[in-house]
Amino acid sequence: MQRKRTGFRTFAALRVRLGIVALVLGLPPAFAQSAALHLQEIRLTAEGEARVVLFQFSHPPDSIRSFSLSSPSRIVIDVHGPVQNVPSRIYQAEDALLTHVRTGSHPQRLRLVLDLSGQTVPAHSVEHHETRVLAKLGKPGGEQDGGPPPIRPQVLFSRSQTTLASQRGGKSPAPVLAAVPTPSPPSPRVDLTPSPSSEPLSQQARYHLEQGQILYDAGKVDEAIGEWREALRLAPQAARAHHLLGLAFRDQKDHTQAAAAFQQALRIEPDNATAHVHLARAFEALGKEQEAFDTYQKALQLVPSAPYVHNRLGYILAGRKDWQGAANEWYQTIQLAPHYAYAYANYGEALEKMGRQKDALSTYKNAVPICVRFTQAFEERRKKSKAEALCAEIRKRVTRLRGS
Repeated sequence: MQRKRTGFRTFAALRVRLGIVALVLGLPPAFAQSAALHLQEIRLTAEGEARVVLFQFSHPPDSIRSFSLSSPSRIVIDVHGPVQNVPSRIYQAEDALLTHVRTGSHPQRLRLVLDLSGQTVPAHSVEHHETRVLAKLGKPGGEQDGGPPPIRPQVLFSRSQTTLASQRGGKSPAPVLAAVPTPSPPSPRVDLTPSPSSEPLSQQARYHLEQGQILYDAGKVDEAIGEWREALRLAPQAARAHHLLGLAFRDQKDHTQAAAAFQQALRIEPDNATAHVHLARAFEALGKEQEAFDTYQKALQLVPSAPYVHNRLGYILAGRKDWQGAANEWYQTIQLAPHYAYAYANYGEALEKMGRQKDALSTYKNAVPICVRFTQAFEERRKKSKAEALCAEIRKRVTRLRGS
């Protein structure tokens, strides 16, 4: 252990010396930086009754910052330092609490997102020990008795395996891209929580941002817009404020300003998949079908397992009479949101348009037992009558195709 500490001190001292040399010689700051920070491994293990997600790096990060978000529940860890620029990835975990780990590189930081299955974020802590970052998770939200579910240790990602496969001429093990299992969603959902601001906010700017949120939650949209505009006056690069403005303009049916706000948010945070989806919806409302289609595609590049996006793409393709394309998108929606009855109805209709009546009948029949649960879910959202009408239509289609 003493050797590791000494090595770390030596590494830190070397970075300081490089910085001094660069300043003396007038070299650009990049010369003083160490090699790009590489993520070496992601491992899920146990520590007593707690889950531990271990991130192993090639060398110590400069610093870390963590926070949690809800709807859906997740923990976000920003690892700061000159990081390797890699595409966004999703790594699936076979665990009752942790469903996925997502990674995405930004300028001078790497974002790690732990997607959780519970409705609330459990007690947790994030620790930084030299080249390792540890996220320790308690019991899943809402769990009361019987202790935590069993933990199966597993390696979600290993750079050494990737390197070995490359040396042997094989393919690197690809991350598993899959839907986060959720309890019977009434419809494909979009994460409406914008990602945190990419710009550190002053206390005054943060005050206006939070006041705007309070006013927005109280239904005072105009006042909220005023607060968020003031926050942007103080912090023009606050992506979150742009994103929130877009949501407010959307609520006011001002889709032109909504689109402009989401575009500003994406200029600052181009890998914010949620902002891409909201921008696409604004384009749809403005009748800009191709722009909407292209923007949804960008969202899918960031989050391939997004049922909401596949569903909307299906509608656009159906509007073009591209029934094969629409059927493909609605089939993906069913795979990712298997309790969403609308996707079955849409997929079945596309199959009928293609002359595949037997497949359509099978699809409708699969939707009938789902309808009870689907209607109950919509009852919670005070849309029970709408769900009942859909399910009645599905049963009519079953009867019609059986008699044909």
